[in-house]
Amino acid sequence: YNQESELSYFTEDVEWNSFWYYFNLDYAPFLDGKTFGLDKDRRGEYYFYVVRQLLARYYMERLSHGYGEIPEFSFFTEVEYGYDPQLINYNGVGFSYRKNYFEYETYGNFEYVHKVMGFFKRIEDIITQGYYMTYDGKKIDMHKPESVKYLGDFMQGNVDSFDKYFATFWYIYAHSYMADVDESDFYVHPHVFLNYETMLRDPVFYQFYKKVHDVFYQFYDYVDAYTKKELYFEGVEFEDVKISELVTYFDLVDFDVTNLLNDKPTFVDGQFVWDKTLLARQARLNHKNFEFEYSIKSDKPQKVVIRAFLGPKYDEFGHVIPLDENRENFYEIDEFYYELKSGVNTFKRSSKDFYWTTDDRTTYTELYKFVMLAYEGKYEFPLDYSEPHCGFPDRLVLPRGYFEGMPVQFFFFVYPFTASYDAYSTYDYNYSCGIGSGVRHIDEYPFGYPLDREIDEFEFFVPNMFFKDAKIYHHDTFEKYYDYKYEKFGHFDYNYYYNY
Repeated sequence: YNQESELSYFTEDVEWNSFWYYFNLDYAPFLDGKTFGLDKDRRGEYYFYVVRQLLARYYMERLSHGYGEIPEFSFFTEVEYGYDPQLINYNGVGFSYRKNYFEYETYGNFEYVHKVMGFFKRIEDIITQGYYMTYDGKKIDMHKPESVKYLGDFMQGNVDSFDKYFATFWYIYAHSYMADVDESDFYVHPHVFLNYETMLRDPVFYQFYKKVHDVFYQFYDYVDAYTKKELYFEGVEFEDVKISELVTYFDLVDFDVTNLLNDKPTFVDGQFVWDKTLLARQARLNHKNFEFEYSIKSDKPQKVVIRAFLGPKYDEFGHVIPLDENRENFYEIDEFYYELKSGVNTFKRSSKDFYWTTDDRTTYTELYKFVMLAYEGKYEFPLDYSEPHCGFPDRLVLPRGYFEGMPVQFFFFVYPFTASYDAYSTYDYNYSCGIGSGVRHIDEYPFGYPLDREIDEFEFFVPNMFFKDAKIYHHDTFEKYYDYKYEKFGHFDYNYYYNY
């Protein structure tokens, strides 16, 4: 246990890890973009966007505990904080752990280190010189904003990269090095860095992916900032955005781990019998529903898109973070299409309606029971479950904050809807998430727009954007148990958390 252990409720949250897992299934590096339509979804650019969102959200959780910037990762300096996942593999073998003050250079594979470091050096040179020459003589301008898709393919190491031999293996080598695995190993010890569904548990994940993240911001150093003319939406301006109270708390949740029973569900008289369910109880971060009340003035009816971002106000020392630096710490919590009418438009948007988020999913045991009861005619199976697998967990939209109120700021931006397709018209978000459709996102503007590029504060501020300060309060739901005597020492008492 160490300082980083205090964040384990967040980094080891099942849905937090599932989000990264499903993203990497949808846009698996080995899937060809043209065959599966992934290039239509701007997979390279979207990869950077997802990494950026994860790091910004993690940084906000660090601030909730008074921690600062995500530490810089180096292959040649020790990692101060160790990590023991306490996980056991399906075959009964425990996962590897990392002790405090761990030195990768002492234990790691130097051949892999040199390959990964060589990759980062070569990427830096490509961005600096401003172009890349492919094997067939094609010259790609790496100082154009649209070239972020090429850089994204590079950094993900997917097969759409324009230089497969250069880019596709570095990602594997990097994770293998972290996991102390060699490609010639016949037996591989389980490690969190070898599985998408466990990577986010380790604090080193965020330190290493910050190096990946910094490559993209180096790219944007060579891209011109947006001008006032580009950002200004004539005839539309924010009058106000009212934000309801923001409160987080820990919720006791029993989640399904029936798969741990393995062979316990059995066949009786030739019939499959699933008569046992195993639940695990965990305290998980949650928040009370909140809403935005928008007041937007428009000089005429028009179709628009509204984006909402959340970011920190101060760093761990209480200093205001300059906007151009702070743009990296904002993460997008909502994006939606709206039709403004002439005059002042006042409407509400609930946190339950956010475009990127989803509630807890139906457990596998429940789904099995529902299907079997429906098959027997005892239950009408609903076909309108709103459970997109690609959604970000609604519970984790807000960082924990603290009792006195954690100062944060929201950023809202409204701009014209100019997509070449109708909003929400060509796919069912609940079932497919629109993967490979080319229209899974509301419009064709850059992800994270307008915070994707560097900010020139003399040009940035326009009437169709709005900043709002707020505070996130944390309510300690377990405080009433601090002085409560546990009378069944040595036994598990299901009634311990009375009146929860």
